[in-house]
Amino acid sequence: MSAKVTFTNPTNYTATIPYLNILFTKNGTILGNGTLVNATIGLGENQVAVEAFWAPADGGETARAKGMALLGEYVSGENSTITVRVHEKSLPSLPTLSKALEFLEFKLSLPPPPLDSLPNPPDADPANPPRFVQSATLHVLGSTGSFELRNPFQRNTIFISNISGVATHNGTALGMLDYGYQIAIPPGLSETPKLPVQWTLRGVGYDILVKAAGGILKIDAKAECNVRIGRWEERLKFHGSGIGAHVHLR
Repeated sequence: MSAKVTFTNPTNYTATIPYLNILFTKNGTILGNGTLVNATIGLGENQVAVEAFWAPADGGETARAKGMALLGEYVSGENSTITVRVHEKSLPSLPTLSKALEFLEFKLSLPPPPLDSLPNPPDADPANPPRFVQSATLHVLGSTGSFELRNPFQRNTIFISNISGVATHNGTALGMLDYGYQIAIPPGLSETPKLPVQWTLRGVGYDILVKAAGGILKIDAKAECNVRIGRWEERLKFHGSGIGAHVHLR
């Protein structure tokens, strides 16, 4: 995949780099690598094009787990970072220089998913910023819930399956979701079918739902599901907070 990396040159020197390979790491674990070709580094802020290869599975189970955790953080809207570093084979034609620069590394903040570019529904809440799970509709007596999801990709459909999750309000459990079938999320904004939900029928959680009927309840959600985009498939963990849920008794 292609990416643009913005960074600041702290030196008073400029350079033209015909070829440079760098590693993407998280907490010391290699998740992939990137290549710069014919890059010009000027004074101050620079932006260069990088051909990135994302391959955490090549580093074994530990790297794969860290890669999936990073993707889960990214989808959840967290301020995710990776470390970019030079290695001993970064400059194949200059192995001595590569070895000397091996200590160089810097943290890179991942840009948020481009959800802002998607149109908002006519009744969108200005206080509810764009996110992967935009909103929810909960039917208490029907024991179902549907979710409005934003797919930031312009051409790729996201497929999710084997979903398990829990919804809470201010730390109080409201219900659990366990759904094994596949759901297609086309580009843009779409709504899932009604999914079976097991409400917490006894205690404070159920009372919160009943009292919120006819209005909107802010909920937090944690979920785990299989995600497939094209030929790539993995199981990711997601969490969202302050999701606006329309609550109906029926």
